[in-house]
Amino acid sequence: KRLYYAIQLMNDRFLNNEKSINHLLVMQDYSKIDPNLQHSILCQHELILGVSVIYGNLTQGDIAEFGTQSGRTAEALAKSIRNNQDYYDKIKIKYNKSLHLFDSFSGLPKIGKHDKSNLHVKNHSWSENSLRGISPTELINKIEKYLNKKNIFIYEGFFKNSLKKIKPSTKFALIHLDCDLYESSYDVLDYLFKNKHINRGCFVFLDDYNLCQANKLHGMQAAFNQIVNKYGVDY
Repeated sequence: KRLYYAIQLMNDRFLNNEKSINHLLVMQDYSKIDPNLQHSILCQHELILGVSVIYGNLTQGDIAEFGTQSGRTAEALAKSIRNNQDYYDKIKIKYNKSLHLFDSFSGLPKIGKHDKSNLHVKNHSWSENSLRGISPTELINKIEKYLNKKNIFIYEGFFKNSLKKIKPSTKFALIHLDCDLYESSYDVLDYLFKNKHINRGCFVFLDDYNLCQANKLHGMQAAFNQIVNKYGVDY
């Protein structure tokens, strides 16, 4: 509970979402909180810290999220970029970053064999076209509260198609991979490493790493392990 309170307070500071945060803080029975919301809040907290670290380390490159759905974590990234950028502006250091957001905006693609052990797939809560989130316009409206439009890039479509729209010179300092499934995760990581879009010192957040009951042969964990071996990634 102590850790959870700290996370809520951090998000209250960074996200200015006082109504929902205060509601959670006063609840005594944590079993009544939607576990998906708890998961989202924890993710937001970690991403906020990650953005601060790459700014503190002066890691070169932009920030990308693959799988935006509700836009909550994208908004956390945008607000954290804004807060850190304001600090560097005050001390007169030019260190600008853009936010790249990828989503099909039509839900999940077809479920492949590597995700059959995923319990969400087994109980049919995850299926083709499910998990559809907000629209590109709604997402931009969330992000424009914090970032200049020239620093926001929205890539609509399934990853295997939208990845090709990344400019060859683009490098990433932080990546949030929330693509849920094996093939989507593999497509993203393979393209980014093959085309050298991941800068040295980049933070890679793997949201769904243990979803397939921590099975190394399935889901995002399988995709990540295969890419690490394929490209000799040192981490």
